[in-house]
Amino acid sequence: DMEEGGLSGTVNVRTARPLTIGEQRLALSSFASWESNSGKVAPRLSGLYSNTFADDRLGVLVAGAYTERRPETHRILMSSYRALNELDGGSATNSLPADFNGDGEITDTFVNVPRGTRTEILKEDRKRASLAAVVEYDATDNLRLFVEGFYSKLNVESESLENLHLLFQATGDNFDPSGTQVTTIDGVDPSLPLFGNEFGLVLGLDNADIRGNSRTEQRKAETYSITAGGEYTKGPWTVNAEFNYSNSDQLADNLNLAQIQRFGITTILVPGAEIPGIAYNAESDARRLDPNQGIVASVNGPFERLSTDEIVEGALDIEKAIYDNIITSVKFGVKFTDRQQFADGRTLVVPAADFGPLAGLEATTAQASGFNVAPYTQLVTPGRGDFLGTYSGDVPFVSEWIATDTLAVLDDFTMEELLAAGFINENQASWVDVKEKVFSAYAMANFEDESGRITGNFGVRLVHTKQDSVGIA
Repeated sequence: DMEEGGLSGTVNVRTARPLTIGEQRLALSSFASWESNSGKVAPRLSGLYSNTFADDRLGVLVAGAYTERRPETHRILMSSYRALNELDGGSATNSLPADFNGDGEITDTFVNVPRGTRTEILKEDRKRASLAAVVEYDATDNLRLFVEGFYSKLNVESESLENLHLLFQATGDNFDPSGTQVTTIDGVDPSLPLFGNEFGLVLGLDNADIRGNSRTEQRKAETYSITAGGEYTKGPWTVNAEFNYSNSDQLADNLNLAQIQRFGITTILVPGAEIPGIAYNAESDARRLDPNQGIVASVNGPFERLSTDEIVEGALDIEKAIYDNIITSVKFGVKFTDRQQFADGRTLVVPAADFGPLAGLEATTAQASGFNVAPYTQLVTPGRGDFLGTYSGDVPFVSEWIATDTLAVLDDFTMEELLAAGFINENQASWVDVKEKVFSAYAMANFEDESGRITGNFGVRLVHTKQDSVGIA
């Protein structure tokens, strides 16, 4: 009598029932947790009221809750390798000839260069309010009817303050050939471009592409559900019928003011180390916290993306108890489910050439061309304590950096102004448009031996599923 498969798993949530409680009851609770990384307090409030009326034949229950979460996550990671040719950079974007293996020569040789290292501080603010209500009524001694509803509203605001060190897009040469370390790695798939090349472990390149960005998420979601049904019992027979409608809508933006900085960096990959390392050469380290070093790349990201999930389902279950027999009960039933899921793929792109004039940005003096992004930057530091404070090793990494401030952009410009300056790219490959209908029927028997030590069930189940989906590859 359980449904498997389908578009998503089934979560069977049963709220407290007022006629089961059987008396007037009021419960209130509150507590708060302290987020150690952010140094912020996250409260939670909840309450429940239940009572019965009409000689305990009518029951009403109302419950609500409000929660906030304000976590902060720190992380550092290295992306994959890319095979680059010393003569032409392997046709990588903006790459020039470079001594990738540190042997003092630039030859027709491929070296597997780390794509880059990423440090990130993710700050989140999640607020959720929910309300549930149940009404039960004993129409007769054998028939109990009920209606229950649920509503939830979620608001999420998050900021991913990332620092991408894209070594493979450097436009300068190896500034420390004597410190370069390369190695060979066995077991590489011969079909991969990496096969047969040396891997860079310690490699420093000038004018690496550094992206100190702030990708923001602003997401609002509403979910509601209503269920009506009843239970009829007479003698050994029990009949349950239930109908449910639920719907979830979500609207999300995930915009990013992207910048490009140019610094000399060294990627450090120590075998067996807990984390990858990153270090700046002396000249770049002296200016890396100067907000005037970056230029605008673009404003981009998912824009007003809508996703919906709608479910209509009904079920009927009939059970008969059997006494004084190894078969304790037999049960059969049917269920129908109609699900529809949809999500679009809208992405906003505002090129630098259009955002610069809109924001009144000046021309850069730190790079050959572009708009100075300094008015929309911020110094990224942990909310509390140290970045990666639990790490006790000696691999160097960046603990603070200059990132863009996308939230400041959203404060200064409306979505309509950004849309007028840019354009919408419909990423149709990310669309979700699925409709599914599932009909199922089952029959089963429960058994138990006289000692009660052996129990179990057996039965059959028939499922018919029809699914229609639309997608563009």
